[in-house]
Amino acid sequence: MSVTNGPRRGLMINALTGDGFDSNFRQLLRAIDALLFCSVVNLSTSAPPGSPANGDAYVVKATGTGAWAGHDNAIAIWTTDNPATPGGLWEFYSAGNGMIVYSIADVALAAWNGSAWAAVGGGGSSTLAADTDVVISSPANDDVLTYETSSTKWKNKPASSGFSNPMTTSGDLIVGGASGSPGRLALGSSGQVPTVVSGAVVWQTPGGGGGGGAVAAHTSRRYAIVSLSDRSGNIAAVGDKALALGGPWNGGIVPTTTHGSSNEMENGTSNWVGGYNGALLYCTPANIQMLAIARITSLTDIRMFIMLSDTVGQTVPASDTPSSSKFAGFRYSSTAGDTNFQCCTSDGSTQTTVDSGVAADLNSHLFAIEFDDAGPNVKFYIDGTLVATITTNLPPSGTVLAYQAGSSSSSPGGSQLFDFEQVQIWSDR
Repeated sequence: MSVTNGPRRGLMINALTGDGFDSNFRQLLRAIDALLFCSVVNLSTSAPPGSPANGDAYVVKATGTGAWAGHDNAIAIWTTDNPATPGGLWEFYSAGNGMIVYSIADVALAAWNGSAWAAVGGGGSSTLAADTDVVISSPANDDVLTYETSSTKWKNKPASSGFSNPMTTSGDLIVGGASGSPGRLALGSSGQVPTVVSGAVVWQTPGGGGGGGAVAAHTSRRYAIVSLSDRSGNIAAVGDKALALGGPWNGGIVPTTTHGSSNEMENGTSNWVGGYNGALLYCTPANIQMLAIARITSLTDIRMFIMLSDTVGQTVPASDTPSSSKFAGFRYSSTAGDTNFQCCTSDGSTQTTVDSGVAADLNSHLFAIEFDDAGPNVKFYIDGTLVATITTNLPPSGTVLAYQAGSSSSSPGGSQLFDFEQVQIWSDR
């Protein structure tokens, strides 16, 4: 007998006329039945089942045991159709590149890629979780894909079983809460935008901002800008003025890009202020806005102020709580124990102080104060970021204000360097 077997499956593909090749031919027929449109019970069994039915097929999961030992990743099929073993036996077909089987358990196709059985098409393997496939069963509208650790599969499930939707009303937003858990941010008012305040997302009316620009959009009828210039005390003033407080002197420091218009106060008595103030020009309510660029050069034995006040001169900036004056402004005072820049308002009798959350340092900052008469409130910005909104103890309507900026030392004979580069002021009248 001369039978020729094929190079791929090792099954009969040829024989001489008249040869007896009945057993080889029967094996070929069984292989065709097993491998044509091949389906297997699963790809996850490594030990032969106890009572297989004729035609049951499996992909042997490594490491095979019992009758399956030594046949890892092969297709094992139980057959009772071999006349030589009518009681049944396991026949094996080794995996070859491109061979495809259908897994009944996974409702998915799998192909041999040369080293492993990998899911095909819609059941594709996900590298995100290193699972074997994705199982989609009876999909419904709004289902979500969820990873199931018990089966190491991605499966479709109703949305209610996975992500919890915190939204309840039209216009709600989802924001991350503690440890990233979803939370609800209710719809804000008309014209408001989401803003981060103290690490949380809130709705606020935009106030503009941004380094070097105006604090907010406005259509002012009065505009004043004061830019301080050289070491000789020459001051450029347009619309407003810059009056020296306490006789500041430059200390021999030539203005540069580092020091700008630096002014130093050698005070003969404690709390004697060096700085500048403008004229009493700005009357509330007029949506007054002030922007100033300044820096200090010490964090000890110093009181810094940048404000709009109804009292000019030494009175207001010489105290941490000058509540008898009406004002809104920034303060940093080592004598008051400040570590951050403070935001302050006073109605002439009571002062409100709110921590900005911004640590005081020796860098130049853009400080902005914005009166919002519709609130009413006063907003405080540092470097374009809203750091406080105060609604209590505001300067009342009809208060005439001027800008002031400077610093003082609480020790007699002390000196402080205050770098005051520019102030801009807007108002509606």
